Amino acid sequence: MNLRERVVRDNKKFLEGVWGLPVELTGPAGAKQSDLRGQVIYHSFTEDPDTGARVISDMICVSLHRLSLTRIPVAGERWQVRVPSFPNESAPLIDYLVTDLAPQDGQSIGFIRLYGTLIKDVSP
Repeated sequence: MNLRERVVRDNKKFLEGVWGLPVELTGPAGAKQSDLRGQVIYHSFTEDPDTGARVISDMICVSLHRLSLTRIPVAGERWQVRVPSFPNESAPLIDYLVTDLAPQDGQSIGFIRLYGTLIKDVSP
């Protein structure tokens, strides 16, 4: 096994094993992938465009192993991702819309990162 193959295999272990949480993906045509596990980062730093200050963003980042997906999201598509509301296996799942940011594709080492914004409840 070469080094790149080992990295892909090890990424699968980390993303779906020790760092893994349940993840559900729904594609643009409504097809669901509900048996996924991935790493979920709940907050990130962004830059305030007016002040240049670093602020905490509620945008999530979900890293998934490419070979576990039946279809790979591409830029410009509308996807929905469901993740636990906090990093616990049994936490209720909440819905995020995968943003217009292009998925970061670590194709050479076997993972993809999706960024999502919380879908707000708009019911009266």
